[in-house]
Amino acid sequence: MAVARKWETNRKTFLTAADRAANPVWKNTQKEIRQNKIVRQRAALEQNEPELELEPQERVTLMPFKKFLVVSFISLVSIFCFAAFIYLAINHNRLGREVSRLTNEKVRLTEINRELKADMARLTVFEDLDVVARESLGLVTPSKGQIVIIE
Repeated sequence: MAVARKWETNRKTFLTAADRAANPVWKNTQKEIRQNKIVRQRAALEQNEPELELEPQERVTLMPFKKFLVVSFISLVSIFCFAAFIYLAINHNRLGREVSRLTNEKVRLTEINRELKADMARLTVFEDLDVVARESLGLVTPSKGQIVIIE
């Protein structure tokens, strides 16, 4: 008789969803089903039936812990993504300011370079050098007797 009861409980667990909907027994809530299963298991233990063993209570409380872990993991990932977004936005703003500053510096240095090239071109002309040397520094062209060639 114990084997017949075990087969009957196993058969109920393998019913399809349509069979469960048609059967009024399966309209119980999950809590009632768990309570009925525990009552049957305790009755089987009282009758010393070795085929039916009492399941540990941890299995009932394991699902909320798994849900907690999943919710915690999703929350941590969301916080990490939000922090990464804030970091990237701040970095983007800082790099934009730096690009603007470097662009202005490039324009300024290009202007200075153009002015220096114009000064260099003006000062490398030999005739202009002669005029600057005579007027600014008071230099004169040496005569033939003043130049000594050393061999």
